[in-house]
Amino acid sequence: MAREFNVGDLSAIPENGMEQFDLDGVCVLVCRQGEQLHAVDGVCPHRGAQLATGELEGNVVVCPWHDWAFDVESGCGLTNPMSSLRRFEVCIRDGQVIISLPDE
Repeated sequence: MAREFNVGDLSAIPENGMEQFDLDGVCVLVCRQGEQLHAVDGVCPHRGAQLATGELEGNVVVCPWHDWAFDVESGCGLTNPMSSLRRFEVCIRDGQVIISLPDE
């Protein structure tokens, strides 16, 4: 069973931008392109940088510290294919962004 978090109105996430949320100790990065949202780990697995302070270029988030790149749609590492980001379910419900985290 997943835990759902309402992180607020869709308009709070900039178009072609990203916003970071702390959900019960899990750092989640939500990236937006129009009505399409992707939610992934918000911390780079390389050295722990906050990805929200990096750059979003299309579906690719680039870490601000060492330029590691990740596809936010799949979570796959582009700089290092052995490294990836966890993906989380995200949807828009009544204009609100809802993120689902799996029970651990």
